[in-house]
Amino acid sequence: MIRVAAKQRLGPELSTEAAAANINGWALEARVYAEDPLRGFLPSNGTLLGLTEPRGATAFGIDAEVRVDSGLMEGMTISTHYDPMISKLIAHGKTRAECIDRMASALDEYVIIGSSAFAHNTSFLQELCRNERFRRGETPTSFIAEEYPTGFKGVALRENEVATFSKKKNTQI
Repeated sequence: MIRVAAKQRLGPELSTEAAAANINGWALEARVYAEDPLRGFLPSNGTLLGLTEPRGATAFGIDAEVRVDSGLMEGMTISTHYDPMISKLIAHGKTRAECIDRMASALDEYVIIGSSAFAHNTSFLQELCRNERFRRGETPTSFIAEEYPTGFKGVALRENEVATFSKKKNTQI
């Protein structure tokens, strides 16, 4: 980046062809934030009363299919005076679909409990993983405004999910 900013040419080791030879699948990063997607992504603050992150590598083990970069622990306070990031979740897969599915599974493993009206964005991230346009890679900068013109209202269950939930609900004692 420094060379490019100084208008210098990149060496052959940094060429597009060299980079393409080392590509191995897909990777996605999701930023898990203390923000409320139901309220226009306003920052949320409070104390982390419970935090369980997905199983996977940490910053020191980069060979796993899922990596979690985090610096928070239970009992810590997230303030509106600082970046409300809880963690970064990185998933890798052979294909885009496999990568997104792995990301969705990892998002399912989060348990984030905060004090009072504490909110986080994992439901929104999970909804993105289900979005067909996102899955196809059709994500211009206007994507969120186009897909959620009146704001994010929560996860919309698909017809088969509603049927499965109804069936489970009716069989419970």
